[in-house]
Amino acid sequence: MEYERKFILLKQFESIFFQKTKGCQLVLRSFLNAILSKSLRGSIKEIASVQSQRCYFASDQQSSWLIDALIDERSHVTIRIQVHDHDYFQKQSSKFAINQRLGQISSTTQAERFMIHILNFNLLLESDHYHHRFQSTTPTYTSHRETQQIHYIELPKFTTERPQTTLEKWLYFICHLNDKQHPQRFIELVKQDPYFKLASHLSKRKINPPILIKEEPLNLIEWQYYGEQQEKERIALRMMRSDIPYEKIIEFTDLTLADLDELALTIPMLDS
Repeated sequence: MEYERKFILLKQFESIFFQKTKGCQLVLRSFLNAILSKSLRGSIKEIASVQSQRCYFASDQQSSWLIDALIDERSHVTIRIQVHDHDYFQKQSSKFAINQRLGQISSTTQAERFMIHILNFNLLLESDHYHHRFQSTTPTYTSHRETQQIHYIELPKFTTERPQTTLEKWLYFICHLNDKQHPQRFIELVKQDPYFKLASHLSKRKINPPILIKEEPLNLIEWQYYGEQQEKERIALRMMRSDIPYEKIIEFTDLTLADLDELALTIPMLDS
């Protein structure tokens, strides 16, 4: 089945995540941590730099961004994000083909550790999962060979109407952003979570031609609370997958039993 709907437009994606503002850096950091939660040893603390590039599959418009991020003062990660509107890979694929594709990408981008493809179409017809990640098995010249991964997020496959994890919330936000009438859960998400409130505001900006918008100062206490809460949930999920008793998790993270019960329901959906 071919999907004509574009869940997120390139210009829109750029205006939310890749403008040179503190607001864009905040939402980009949250988005990356959500996607790479099972891949990174720690969460991204700072976006050091972002370079926009043109993908060779879509040379007529901006669709690729190279990101240098910091986990801590000594740990850097390099991430490339690409947004694709059409299937450039013969309309279907397999794990073997994906591994070949990863080998080609990692061998030509020696310093990159992670690649993230956001797809407005279905690529892996053999699976109903919306998030796949593949480890590089092709030798490269980089010293970080063992950590190189490629992630595919197929937006048409995301059908969750009760998002729980941060990644589910981001994908829910993206998939419903252009709805003519937003569902109630989307409205609640934008009202209750400052990250999505900010992302909604940024999505309405016109970046060509540029305009100036007066913004209210960020509530640092509110941002700090939500950032700490997301980090606690990420740690709790890792501990739950290791079969650590709830009592220990609650003691370590200060989350409630109800919080852990909600997180436990998301574990099967995170498997990819």
